[in-house]
Amino acid sequence: MQITVIDVTENTKKSESGRTFQQLEVAYKNEQGQPQLKKLISFSNPNVFKAAKEWVKGDVVNVTTVKNEKTGYWDWIGLEGDGIV
Repeated sequence: MQITVIDVTENTKKSESGRTFQQLEVAYKNEQGQPQLKKLISFSNPNVFKAAKEWVKGDVVNVTTVKNEKTGYWDWIGLEGDGIV
């Protein structure tokens, strides 16, 4: 899936167990030009998280996705092309 980055915001969150973790909110346009928001957490697919921290407005990124059977959401599991994770 090809995305165009609109903005990346980093936040610190606290889990139900009291542990803190980093979360990114990636605002992007999908292949149809529709704005979307994806939340990435530091301990889930850490290579994608690390790469996303460096994205800036206008970056075009090819994201590899897989549907999570438990949640029904599409997980970002890797990147294709330049800057492969």
